[in-house]
Amino acid sequence: MDKYTTYVLDETKKLEDYWSSRNTQMIGDRAVLALTKPVPKSDQVKWVLNEPKVLYDTSVALLSSYTPRFRLPLSINYDKEERVRTNKTERFLIGIFRSLEDSQLRRGRASWFRELAYWICSGWYSVFVNIEKVGKEVRFIADIFDPMTVYPQWGADGLEKLARTYEVPILTAKAMASKWEVPFNAETDTSDVKVINYWEKDGKDIINTILFNEDAVKKTSAMKPATKEPFLEIPIFVGAIGVPDTISAGWQTHYGESIIASNKDMYEYQNTMVSLMAQIVAETAYPNLLTRTATGEPPFKSEDIKGHGTVIPLRLEDQVDILKHAATPTEVATLLSLVGAHIQRGGLPYVIYGGLPFELSGFAISQLMAAIRYKISPYMRTMEGVVSRIASEFLLRYRKGNFGEITLATKNPYEMRKGLFFMEKFGKKDVPDTTFVEVSVPLSTPLDKTQQIMFARQALTPPQLLSRPTIWETLEMVDDQDQEYQRIIQDQILEMPTIKTIDMLEELKVRQATYMAEGKFEAAEALQRYIDIL
Repeated sequence: MDKYTTYVLDETKKLEDYWSSRNTQMIGDRAVLALTKPVPKSDQVKWVLNEPKVLYDTSVALLSSYTPRFRLPLSINYDKEERVRTNKTERFLIGIFRSLEDSQLRRGRASWFRELAYWICSGWYSVFVNIEKVGKEVRFIADIFDPMTVYPQWGADGLEKLARTYEVPILTAKAMASKWEVPFNAETDTSDVKVINYWEKDGKDIINTILFNEDAVKKTSAMKPATKEPFLEIPIFVGAIGVPDTISAGWQTHYGESIIASNKDMYEYQNTMVSLMAQIVAETAYPNLLTRTATGEPPFKSEDIKGHGTVIPLRLEDQVDILKHAATPTEVATLLSLVGAHIQRGGLPYVIYGGLPFELSGFAISQLMAAIRYKISPYMRTMEGVVSRIASEFLLRYRKGNFGEITLATKNPYEMRKGLFFMEKFGKKDVPDTTFVEVSVPLSTPLDKTQQIMFARQALTPPQLLSRPTIWETLEMVDDQDQEYQRIIQDQILEMPTIKTIDMLEELKVRQATYMAEGKFEAAEALQRYIDIL
């Protein structure tokens, strides 16, 4: 084994040890989300409520239910040509991320946006970004990695080193080794192989090395040699959402915090108390039976008794006092109520998960949405930042690369009906010099959207407080204000009685001509008289 291979193995081991406490914390978080019962306390905790999973799934849904909006900057004194070009680039990004969604589905995985939101809610994210050209096909790649397999090292200028370690089946490892023309002769075809994907920034160069199984490396040198890759930075975007403290002992466990982090102890207390109440209910739900016979043998079998009470056989001279089970202490209900309130403080209010027997006011809805945004905001901002960085990186690499034109499915800005899309060709000349992309994730619910529309209508009634463009921009309801204004004008025109009459006459004339062609002359004459009256 050469010195470089030893160096890569040593650096990978250092990074794994450095982030080991982080992985331990993430394993515990995942056990909570999986609603796993604690094994040492299985006799005490028999009920595990679904609070953490509901909070987590709801947060993921809020972050990924709506497609993010992409916006590129314009110069202060922009002209029509620049605006058209920017709009086309925004449609280009829509097409790119639609292709990512399609790629995910073809590989049997969930929505790309949902998968990214899932990991971001865990406190960490890791995305590999690249563009490949296979034959005439251009592929945009944004593979999302499990953060527990990624071990980064940052410096003053960003990411300096990164090791990704994971296990794959032996046949997959052989296929990967064959791709890079690396001899890999494993002794068995059943065991898994550890893969080390090591990246390092050496000055301005980005170096990548891949090792297959440490033991196999020592025996067969199954290794992709150190390769200088055509990237300006390590192409894996990795980061965390949590406590920025990097000085205190064990800071790695809090550097990335799951969205359920503040409630984990509360969930444990809740499960303990609920299990206690369930145990008391189970033990007192059915009465015990006391029998007295001369021999002490029960007069009937336990299985003959309907119910689940216990039969206690006694002889006539035996004296036994049966103690009743204690009822649930009132303090348990008080503590459970207190814990429930703290769970809502660290999560989302219960009311958002179901309907109420009464209608909420606009103020109450705004308060609920404020509570949701307060909890989701750090993760939403990270989601926007990650998608923005990925979009900017795609534009930059596509503009600098030699990929040729590409056809993608995007939206049609000229179509008056929503929900339609069309195919459009894009080339490197369509990408502007400034590739910064601003991304916004719509965070809303149907109820909240309805309330916003009601507020907008009130703001437009005389005396008018805000203009339509200002409301559209504030509420982020409209992508193209000019097009929306034309739609409003068209709706108003269609509502005019004269226009309705003209449209009706045109339809009646078509029907009258059909009657004539079918030989229904009496019906045609009657319809013609009605047309003349109109």
